[in-house]
Amino acid sequence: MDQFGLLPVESALILSKLK
Repeated sequence: MDQFGLLPVESALILSKLK
């Protein structure tokens, strides 16, 4: 899960899509 540590914006977008 290196993509999760790239940028906070990326993780935020992923979390938004998960919801």
